[in-house]
Amino acid sequence: MRVLKNSGAFRFDPGRAVRNALRIFLDSKELGMVVDALDHLESNEIPIRSSEYENMFSTTTKTTGNDGKLYTADDFMLVWNDMIRRSIPPSKAILRLVIPVMCGGMGVSVNNSDDWKCMKLSALRGYHQAVEDHHDNYVLPVPCFSMLLEAAVEQGSIEDVNAVYAGAVKTLGAFMNKKHYTTVLLNTVT
Repeated sequence: MRVLKNSGAFRFDPGRAVRNALRIFLDSKELGMVVDALDHLESNEIPIRSSEYENMFSTTTKTTGNDGKLYTADDFMLVWNDMIRRSIPPSKAILRLVIPVMCGGMGVSVNNSDDWKCMKLSALRGYHQAVEDHHDNYVLPVPCFSMLLEAAVEQGSIEDVNAVYAGAVKTLGAFMNKKHYTTVLLNTVT
C-alpha cells in the first residue's frame, strides 16, 4: 500500500479506503472484520486515530440494519478492548458515547455481574486517562458524570469517587458560568 501511495501514479488513499471499509463492516455488524482491518492498517504503518474508535462507538450505540438489532455488550467490549490493546487512550468524546452503555446499561443486557463490574471499572479507567489529556477540551455532559459517579460508588475506590466528583463540579461550574449563574448557587446545589 505504501508503494502505491508513494509512487504518485494513483490518486488513491489506502487509509481512506480501509476507513470506508470499516464503516461498511460496522453497518454489517462484522466486528471481527473491523479488527482485522485495523490490524491491516497498523501493519502498513497507517496510524489508527481515536476518531476511528469514536466513529465505531457512535455506530455501536445506535440501532443498525432494518431488523433493529442492537450491538451486544460483548460486541461493545470487543471494540473497547481493541482500543486499549492498541494503546489508544479514550477521549472525552468517546467517553460520552461509552458511559451510557458501560455504566448505565443503555441498549445492552449483561447477564454476568462480573462482566457488568468489569465494564464499569473500564469506564472509570477510561475517565482517568481522558482527564489526563489537557488538550482535550470536550466537556462531558452532566448525565455522564451521574452514571460515572454511581459506577465509582458501586465498584470503584474513594479516589475514583473524588476524581469523578471533582470533574462533575468543574463541569457544572463551567455550565453555570456559561448560563450566567453565580458560584453561590453552585455551592448550594452541592
